[in-house]
Amino acid sequence: MGEITGKTAASVVSSGSAQLNQPPGMGTTASGRTNTDAQVVSAAASVDIKPSNIGQSMQQSRQAVEAAAQQMQTFVSSMGRNLNFSIDGSTGYHVVRVTNPSTGEVIRQMPSEEVLRLAHSFDQISALIHQKA
Repeated sequence: MGEITGKTAASVVSSGSAQLNQPPGMGTTASGRTNTDAQVVSAAASVDIKPSNIGQSMQQSRQAVEAAAQQMQTFVSSMGRNLNFSIDGSTGYHVVRVTNPSTGEVIRQMPSEEVLRLAHSFDQISALIHQKA
């Protein structure tokens, strides 16, 4: 358990020992005065915005998913089954099917056809509700 020091939150803030992660010029000044809106906007506008590397991150994630899917496919194939990945056209859900390679029979599907039909029905109901509102 933490030790009680007798300081209140107000005394910590007023002593300046509580630092928020804010850009320079935001919050209060050293004298304790609140910055004006113009000062805050000016300080916010001067903050450097670095370009995002989301494209790189997405590519790495996609590669990791593809590698994992290939490993699962190899494992399932060793048991005499096929693993198929697809996206349901009406709901956008990712669908995984385990099939018998010799007969093409679907042994297991996740999510099941029933769940996909329910999701599609919910989408239709939601569209009707929004249309009438």
